[in-house]
Amino acid sequence: MCTSGSSLINLETFKQRREKPPMKAVAYVLSTVALILGVVYMISTSSTPSLDPLIYARDLAISIAAIAVGVAVPILLREFSAAETA
Repeated sequence: MCTSGSSLINLETFKQRREKPPMKAVAYVLSTVALILGVVYMISTSSTPSLDPLIYARDLAISIAAIAVGVAVPILLREFSAAETA
């Protein structure tokens, strides 16, 4: 049977050993999803463009923004990770 003091030590050891979720992997997966969706949306917009120029411009802007986010996230993640370790 454990005493209360040793159980607190075990709880603290457990908290220290618990790993953080792999945030880099999550960021890369979400970046890839944004990039793929942006490209698919761009192809869809280009293949069947809207007759209204404002809707067409909106659709292009959404696809360009998704592609830009998909490209920028890994670059910014590497930049801030390098600054954090230095």
